[in-house]
Formats: sequence, structure tokens, C-alpha cells
Amino acid sequence: MNSLNLPYYSTQILSMRIGNHCGRPILAKPIFVLSIIDCIAADNIKTNEIRYTQELENMYTTNYLSFFEKSTGMQWPFFHLTSDGFYHIKGNLTSKSPTPNQLKTQIEYAYFDDALWQLLQNSESRDYLRQSLIKHYLQK
Repeated sequence: MNSLNLPYYSTQILSMRIGNHCGRPILAKPIFVLSIIDCIAADNIKTNEIRYTQELENMYTTNYLSFFEKSTGMQWPFFHLTSDGFYHIKGNLTSKSPTPNQLKTQIEYAYFDDALWQLLQNSESRDYLRQSLIKHYLQK
């Protein structure tokens, strides 16, 4: 593990572009990243190939509802996290507002930068990034 990358990726993750609706921040991206981290820790994601699976969607919904009364669909952060530079999609989407089915059928998978993926293989780095996400975005 290259711990020199931890400050860089911490800054990247804590600088995600957050949308808003009616003046309220939409925190789907941080919750989605948190859910990916949790799925890696639970050994539900074993390679740097993040697929739109039921396990990930369940984790996302559980995490979302632990902070808010209502969940936003996972398709939005699954697709729009690509605008933040450390998360990428391999495949050809035909829509800028993809449905869950399009994400399952038109892309191969999503993936993190290799250096971020390597950091997430270490439980201490995962815990640090997880706690940073919660403190920065979800504990107000």
C-alpha cells in the first residue's frame, strides 16, 4: 500500500461535486462511495470491477436510510460519479440519464483509479476514508 496516496484520494473524495434539489444537497455520491467501501470490506466486491449488483444496491439503500428518511436511486451516483475523476465506467451508455437496467446491460463495470483501489484493500485506509466521508458529508 502506498499511504502517500491517502491524502490525495481523501481530498478527491471530499471534493466530490454535490448536486442539490430545492436548495438541499443531494448526498447520493458520498453514500454510494461509502457503500462501495462497505461492500469491499464485506468481500462483496473483490476486484476493481464495480457492477450494478443487488448486494451493492442493498448496501446503498441501507446506508442512505441510516442518514435520511428517503433514498435516491443508485443509478444516479453510479453514473454521475464519473465526473469526479477517480471513478470510471467501462462500456458504452446510450443515455445521459441511464436506468438501472441500462447500467446493468450497457456497461461492463465501473472502476476506481488503480491507486485508490489499492488503498481500499487496506482496512485502515478504508476506515479512514469511510469516517472522513461521514464527518464531511453526513454529520452536520
